Amino acid sequence: YGALFGQTGMTTAKILGANVKQMKSLNEQVEKAGKYGGSGYVAQLAEKNRGSWQNQINIAQMGLKQIGMTFAKDVLPTLTPALMKVTRLMEKFADLPKPMRKFITYTGLAGCCTRRWFGKNQAVANCRWRHWWN
Repeated sequence: YGALFGQTGMTTAKILGANVKQMKSLNEQVEKAGKYGGSGYVAQLAEKNRGSWQNQINIAQMGLKQIGMTFAKDVLPTLTPALMKVTRLMEKFADLPKPMRKFITYTGLAGCCTRRWFGKNQAVANCRWRHWWN
């Protein structure tokens, strides 16, 4: 072993040489472990842990984070221009004289609260929210 591995590796080489059968056995077990598929000990333990309460909370949190990222990526860019327009409208409303703001506010409330304001015109009759008016 000394000529093959040198003085420093000689001790390690002796240990490996003495335990060749055990190393072969270990290598065979490692090869067999991959053939168990999803039913090995580690897979069973992982499945058991996946069903724990704490793990289910973590899975739910990850799902919520994904939904939030999707919302931020897909929905917010669409809503931002609309929100900017609503903000400008509210700023213009705030700049109106107080009597004009009162009139617009009360007129809008009266329109929302009174069905007679709209009568039975087609806009309300065909509205998909008509159950709210009944």
